Amino acid sequence: MNSPSITDAATVSSPSTPAVTRPRPASADNRAPRWFRRLAWLGALVALGAVAAAIAYEMRTSALQAFLLAPYAARLTFAMSDGPSSATAFPTVGPFNHRRGYSRLPAFQARLEGRGFRVRRQAVVSPELQQLVSWGIAPPYREIATAGLVIRGADGTILYQSARPDLAFKRYEDIPPLLVDSLLYIENRELPQPRDPRSNPVIEWDRQALAGLLYAGGKLGIPVTVQGGSTLGTQMEKYRHSPQGRTNGAADKVRQIAGASLKAYRDGADTRAWRNQIVADYLNSMPLSAPPGWGAVHGIGEGLWAWFGLRLDSVSDAMAAPKSTMAKVKAYKHSLALLSSLPAPTTYLLRDRAGLNQRANDQARLLAAAGVIEPELAVAVAGEPLLFLPRAPLDPPASSIQRKGLNAVRTNLLGMLGAGDFYDLDGLHVEVDSTIDPTLQRETLELLGKLTDPDFARQSGLIRERLLEGADPAKVLYSMMLFERTPRGNALRVHADNLDQPFDFNDGVKLELGSTAKLRTLAHYLEIVAALHEELTPVEDARALARAAKEAPDPLTRWAMETLGQRPDVDLPAFLHQALERRYSASPYETFFTG
Repeated sequence: MNSPSITDAATVSSPSTPAVTRPRPASADNRAPRWFRRLAWLGALVALGAVAAAIAYEMRTSALQAFLLAPYAARLTFAMSDGPSSATAFPTVGPFNHRRGYSRLPAFQARLEGRGFRVRRQAVVSPELQQLVSWGIAPPYREIATAGLVIRGADGTILYQSARPDLAFKRYEDIPPLLVDSLLYIENRELPQPRDPRSNPVIEWDRQALAGLLYAGGKLGIPVTVQGGSTLGTQMEKYRHSPQGRTNGAADKVRQIAGASLKAYRDGADTRAWRNQIVADYLNSMPLSAPPGWGAVHGIGEGLWAWFGLRLDSVSDAMAAPKSTMAKVKAYKHSLALLSSLPAPTTYLLRDRAGLNQRANDQARLLAAAGVIEPELAVAVAGEPLLFLPRAPLDPPASSIQRKGLNAVRTNLLGMLGAGDFYDLDGLHVEVDSTIDPTLQRETLELLGKLTDPDFARQSGLIRERLLEGADPAKVLYSMMLFERTPRGNALRVHADNLDQPFDFNDGVKLELGSTAKLRTLAHYLEIVAALHEELTPVEDARALARAAKEAPDPLTRWAMETLGQRPDVDLPAFLHQALERRYSASPYETFFTG
């Protein structure tokens, strides 16, 4: 008997047993056809290639970022509305936000409202902007180069300005090309020449990748030097708006890149104009430590003046010269030193000036090797010493007499805002319209100054019996506060004295003089007159009031009854004016009491 054949799907049976179906072993026939597998691999490779091409295209053009961020930045808006706003947002961290007072606006507003001030207009921000600020991302607004306290007089004249606009570049076109090229080679080489008008100026992918690899290597214990991948735009976000001006983690870095990118696309997808603005803003705001007696320095113009005594306009003119003159070499060496100090300004500018000099010389050699500067200039820079000032060049202080009115405004403002001191107050981005009349203040000071001259005092009738007879008029202290009555209240127009010391004679002294008794008597007299007006005005019978005046118990009551009997409708201000014009006896035999 022949055995049944067994196949892959064989069924074995016999007359006495049921058929048993066995599973087929796997074979090549169960797999997808070879052509299909090859097609799948080809599709996967095509998809990966498409993704890689899309990534490469995005890295080269930033098309997706421009497509998404430009419309989003356009929705980050605000509008001014009357009265206080419930839909506004304030930053909470960042050195610039604190120094300029932006993060302290809610506290300032509360203090001022507690002193009777009212919010006239305030910003209403869009929901997108409100959400952005809540994430800790700086909103994409144009930040001015220099900001500080500004006090104006009643006529709009600037009486005081803490910021120094002359130490900052007003436009990108004002910056010497030599300075721009050097900065960009050191910090951000791809910024001036984008591959596409839409390219994001905040990100340089090769630098970011290298910085990421070095950071990861350092975390793994590999002995590598960690380098930063921040562009100029990201660096500005860091030292302006990050806590303590530092990157304290990945979240801070993301917020910096996001804030800088939104600024880049604030005016649309084309970022070319913004790239020039980044250079100007960076040069005007980069932190350069604090020289003794000056305070924090921001911007290369302020740094050149505070550390080296070099004027920005002179430095700019010298660097624009076609040949390497002595002035050009000096201007470029000191500018390059400030750029070289940026990784650690306090260390290089205060503690390691020899290291800073060597670092600037090394940078000059690298710039020459790259063709950014001429080799002759690099050699001259190496031979040029860095000349630091022993102390910051502060402007000569104005006379205390000249500053009394201004200091009175600043002192008052200091208390109202709760600022720590005058240095803190000067850093606030605040503009104040005072009521001081500059012309009248100046004329008053001139008059008080003349009163110390004996000839002028004599011509003015001050040197005579019971005045300055035989006395030195230069030893007499005069003070004056002049108020003008306005519909909104009494406005201070003059605040002056002739004491050439910081002590304010008007605000800081308490005097007990005999003449003050006359003032108190006059005030009490007017209070009595006002009380009589309130008591007698309700009497409707003017004739009865006039008849009753003959039996009045005192002269003031009698005068009040007679006056109201003649003019029952006289109001209180007119009544008080008439009381001041009331005639009384000047006889030396009159008796009166004082107490």
